[in-house]
Amino acid sequence: MPLGNGFTLPEAAGKKYLLVGNDKALELVEKLPKNVVMIDCPIEEYEIGRPFSIGEKAEVFEKITSAVKENSLTKITEIDIPDTSKITMVYDNRLTLEFGSMEDLQKKMKKAVQIIKSVDADYNNKATGTIRLQYEDG
Repeated sequence: MPLGNGFTLPEAAGKKYLLVGNDKALELVEKLPKNVVMIDCPIEEYEIGRPFSIGEKAEVFEKITSAVKENSLTKITEIDIPDTSKITMVYDNRLTLEFGSMEDLQKKMKKAVQIIKSVDADYNNKATGTIRLQYEDG
């Protein structure tokens, strides 16, 4: 996983990101540095140098980042959590992974790793597109 996270701040004029690390707000920037994952999950409150809050999505965020680390998806460049039923990630700025809900997240992550390895082997790490990992109940 990259060095840190940059949360979007949609209420800020223009597109701004809050860099965080060790559960603290570090810096407000207009452009994300390399090795930072962009996370589209609104921050409820923050103060530079102090802990920040993403409210009700905190537990979801923790589960997602744990699953990313456990499955060694080291090239995740973006995580989008508009709500818990529409989770999307971007791998290596070229493959969009649509997970849908949190249901069976570990299983979906493992499948994503298998597909990425296969696609990267076939297309020399240059493939682009969307991988849909969500499924309908029933």
